Amino acid sequence: MERNSDMDALVNSHIQRTRGTVRNRGEHGVLCRPSYLFMTVLLLVVFVATFLTESIEININLKKVDGSGDSKPESSEAKKATSPSSKPSPSSKPSTTGEDANSYENEVASGKFSIPNVEDDPANADNSNVERDVDNISDSTVPGGGSTSEEVPVSPSHVDEAVVPETLVQDTVIDNLESISNNRTPVSTGDAPSKSPTFGAEDLPPGFKKHPSAISDVYVRRGKPLDDAEKAKLADTWGSWTFVDQNANNRPSADFYADYPHRDIPFDKIPETSWQKDPAYLASFLPEAQALVERAMEAILAEYGHSKFDEPQMDFEKRSDMFSLTMLDLEKGEKFPKTASNAGCTTKRSFDGLVRRILHAIMSEDTFNFVMGGHSSAAGHGNHFQQSYTLQFQKVMEPIFARLGVKLTSRNIGMGGLGTLHNSLGAGSIYGSELDILMWDSGMTERGAPIVDLFSIQGMIGGSRVPFIIAEGSLAELHTHAGADVGKLGTGMRGIQKTDSVKTLEQIPWAARYMDCSPEMRTECGNNKYRGTCWIHRPDFNPKLAQKAVPGGRANWHPGDRSHQLEGRVLAFLVLRAIKQALDLWASAENYRLPDEYWHVAGYYQSIRSKLISLNPAIGGCHQNEGIIQRACSTAMKSRTEFTPRNNPSETSIRSILKGNYDFKILPNVYDPPDVFVPDLSVPDGVFEYLAVVENGEDFQPELSRVQRFSSTRRLKSTHHRSLANPSITPGKGWFFTGNSAPDNCDGTYDSFCGRSQDNPCLLYGHNDGRSGLLFDSLSGWLIMDLVELKEGIIILKIEDWHGAKSNKATEGWRCENGSAECSGRRLSSAIRRGNYTSTQLDRNLKAKPPEYCEKFVFEYAIDGKVTQMKKDEFMKKMIQAQRVVQLWVLLDDPNFSSGDPKDVELAFRITGCGREKTMHLTHVYWA
Repeated sequence: MERNSDMDALVNSHIQRTRGTVRNRGEHGVLCRPSYLFMTVLLLVVFVATFLTESIEININLKKVDGSGDSKPESSEAKKATSPSSKPSPSSKPSTTGEDANSYENEVASGKFSIPNVEDDPANADNSNVERDVDNISDSTVPGGGSTSEEVPVSPSHVDEAVVPETLVQDTVIDNLESISNNRTPVSTGDAPSKSPTFGAEDLPPGFKKHPSAISDVYVRRGKPLDDAEKAKLADTWGSWTFVDQNANNRPSADFYADYPHRDIPFDKIPETSWQKDPAYLASFLPEAQALVERAMEAILAEYGHSKFDEPQMDFEKRSDMFSLTMLDLEKGEKFPKTASNAGCTTKRSFDGLVRRILHAIMSEDTFNFVMGGHSSAAGHGNHFQQSYTLQFQKVMEPIFARLGVKLTSRNIGMGGLGTLHNSLGAGSIYGSELDILMWDSGMTERGAPIVDLFSIQGMIGGSRVPFIIAEGSLAELHTHAGADVGKLGTGMRGIQKTDSVKTLEQIPWAARYMDCSPEMRTECGNNKYRGTCWIHRPDFNPKLAQKAVPGGRANWHPGDRSHQLEGRVLAFLVLRAIKQALDLWASAENYRLPDEYWHVAGYYQSIRSKLISLNPAIGGCHQNEGIIQRACSTAMKSRTEFTPRNNPSETSIRSILKGNYDFKILPNVYDPPDVFVPDLSVPDGVFEYLAVVENGEDFQPELSRVQRFSSTRRLKSTHHRSLANPSITPGKGWFFTGNSAPDNCDGTYDSFCGRSQDNPCLLYGHNDGRSGLLFDSLSGWLIMDLVELKEGIIILKIEDWHGAKSNKATEGWRCENGSAECSGRRLSSAIRRGNYTSTQLDRNLKAKPPEYCEKFVFEYAIDGKVTQMKKDEFMKKMIQAQRVVQLWVLLDDPNFSSGDPKDVELAFRITGCGREKTMHLTHVYWA
C-alpha cells in the first residue's frame, strides 16, 4: 500500500527534528553513553511506527473518499462488476481447512469409504489449491469479544483498531433495504428501515441482534435503489403493482383461521367483511396477481436473453423451454431421469398438490416454507451464503409471495463434509415442522435410496405439514404407494448460450456468461466462476483479525454464484408455474368463491402421512439403512442439536431442554446487523435486474403471518422446571459449549446473522454451518434434560468420541468430578474455566489421533432416575457408525415404554473413570 506523501513528509520532518535534538545534545557528550543511545533508538522506533500506522489508516480513509481504494479485479468480467481481487490477502496464511470434508466427498465419488481421523473445518482457508474446501468459515468455537469505535457503540465490546487488507470501501454503512414507503434511506448498523415496524429487537443485547429485515412485519425491498423516473420507465415497459385494497380499514383484524387445524376454516365461517368474500376485491386482486406472476417469469427469462422483448417472434412456451416442466405418467411406466436440462420433472398429481399448498397459503394468510438439506456444494461454499441457490430462490420469490399476503421463508440447511442423516433423524425439529417444499441435495456425501428415503419420509411424517419432496431415491414408490408429492429438479442449462470466446462475451446475457464454456475458455471461465469479498470498510467497526480478500472454499466441484443463481431460478420458475395455475383456477371459480376441497390441506396431509407410517417395509429403501433402528422409517422423531443452521435455533438447541444451570458462555457477534451493502450480492450496474421489475409499484403491506410470528417472539417461554427424578443426580459443572457466535441467529435464512466472531477472517461470508455441541469428560458431571411427549419409546444420542484429551476447557485444572475442592485442592475461577475454545485449538485437537478409551471408562445414563451403566466394551459395542462422522448410541428402543401415551421423560448421562483423558462431544439428542 502506498503511503500518503503528506504523511511521509510529516514523518520525515519529525525524524529530522529528533536527529537534530540528538546532535545538539551529543555536543555535550551526554547521549554518547550506551544507555542513552539505546533509549534514543527505542524512542525513534516508536515514533516512526506510530506515524507509519497513522499514515496507513489515513490513506485508507482518503481512498474511501476519492474512490481509489478498490483492489484489482479478478478478471475481465470482474472489472466490469467492480468485484474485489481474487488474490489472497497478504496476511492470510495457508490452512488445511476443508480437507476432511473434501477427502470424504472424493472418497464417495470414487466409491471408497473410510473413517479417517477427523479434523473439523477451521476458520482459516485459502484458495491456492482448488481441491480444498472451506466447509465453514465459522465451523468451530471462536473467542468472544468485539470491536467498535468510541463514537459508534454498536458491538458488544471495544478493541483496538486494526488495519485490514485493501478491499472495497464504502462511504456510508448501509444495507440494501428499503422502507415500506418506497423511499430509499441509508440504514445505519443496527437500525431497522425507517418505516418498518419491528417486534422484539429491543430485547436482544448487542452481539445477538437480528437483521432488521428478519423482524419487520412487512417485506423489505432488496433491489437496488431506483429514482421515480427509473421506476416510471420500468412500469411503462413491464408494468407494476397498482392494486390497493380500498376497504383495508374495514377488514377483520382477528386471526379467525387459528381455531381450525391447519387454518382450514370452512368458507361459510369466514367473516362477511373479509377480502375472501369481497368479489370487488378479488376482481381487481386476482388479475393483478396473475400479471405479477407473468411479469416475474418474463423477468427471469430476460436475465437469460429469452424474454418477449428479446425473442418477440417466439411464443412463451418456446422461449421458456429451459424452464419447462416434464409431467411423468408413472402408471405407464415412465421413470424419473438421472438428469434433465430443463426445470425437471414431476407428476400431474404432485403438481396439483403444490398448487393446493399455494392456494391454502394465500387463502389462510399463512406462511410458505422451503428447506434444503445438503452438503457443501448445495450450501454454497466458496460463495457468500446469500448467493446460494436456496437463498437466491428466497430473493426471487419473496416479493411475489409478499404481494399475495404470504410470508415466504427459505432455509439453507447445508453443511460441509456431512450428509443429511444427522438432521434427517429429527427432520421435524431441525428442518422444521411446517414445510411446504423439502429438497435433498447431498449426492457427493451420501448415495442410494436408503438414506434419501429416510430424509424424505421423516420430512413428511415428522412435522405438522407434509411437504412436496424434491430428491432422489424411491420417488416413484413413495408417490405410488403413499400418495407423496414428489419431483426432481433439472439444471436449466438448455437455455444457456455457450461461452466460446472473449470477443462474444458482450453478446451473452450477464447471468449466462461463463456457464457453458468451450475448451479454449475454461481458464477464463474458471477465473470468473465466483464473485465475493470478505470485508468492506465501514466507519463504525474495524476487525481485529486481518480479513482475507475473498472467501475460501472455492473447490473445483463447488459451483459459483451464476450456477447457484440459475438453480434458484429453476426452482422459482417451478413455483411460479404453480402459483399461476392456482390463480387461474381461483379466477375461474363462480363469483370467485373457491371451494374448500381445492385449498384445505388437513385431510390431504393426513392421508399421505398415514400411508407412509403403514408403508410396507419392502417398498422403497428406508428399511435398508444398516444400524439405524427400523422404527425411524415409520415413527415421527424429535430432536435437539447444537449443529447449525437449523430451524428456530433458540427452541431446537440441546440447551433449550436442559435442567439446571450449566453456565455456558455464548459468544456474541463482534458487530450487529446489517452488513454494509455488498455489490457482489447484486448484478453489476448496467445489467438487467429482476428485482427492479417485480418490486416496482405500490407499497408492500404487512402480512398477517409476519405480525403473528414476531408478536409471539416477544413472549418469552417460561423455562420448564420439574423436580429431579433422582435427587442424587445433579447438574454437572464441567460441560463446555463449542458453538458459533450468536448461535440462535443461525437459522439458515437470507437474513440470518451469526458467526461474526473475532477470529473469523471473512466476516461477510455469512455461512451458518457449524459442528457445535457440548464438550464433556469424566469430570464434567451429569447432563440432565427433559424429553417432552416421549411416546414411542425411542432415545438416541449422537456423540463424537474422537476429540482430543484434555480439550475440555471447563474442567481445566480439575482432578475430580465438578472440580470438587476436596479432590483438587484448588478450583479454577469461572472466568478461566470458561475461557475461549478457539478454532485453532479445535483444529489441533481434532487432527490429533483420538485417545483410546481407558479401561475404567463407564457411561452412565438415567431415564426418569433409573441408572444404567455401560462399561467400555459394552459402550463401544453399542456404537452405531451410521456414517463416516455420525456415531449413534440407542439408549431406549421399547415401543411399550409409555403404553402409547405421551409423557415427559427425564434423561441424564455422564462418563466416569478417565479423568480428562477422554473428551467427547454431544451434538444431537433424538427421541420419539
